[in-house]
Amino acid sequence: MRYSKAVVTLILILIIAFSVSILYIFVKTGSEPTTLVAGFFSFVSVELWALAPGRGLSPRAK
Repeated sequence: MRYSKAVVTLILILIIAFSVSILYIFVKTGSEPTTLVAGFFSFVSVELWALAPGRGLSPRAK
């Protein structure tokens, strides 16, 4: 449990840093790297989803 909290915290920090850097790139160049943004958030979504097995996502066997 402790490990997953650390990973989630790290991922949230990386999301914030990535978002700030993408905003900076957008301001400087006037274009957004859409493929990079889509790939990054797809990767992050899968990683966070992988950390959440058995947390109310499926019915538990009794």
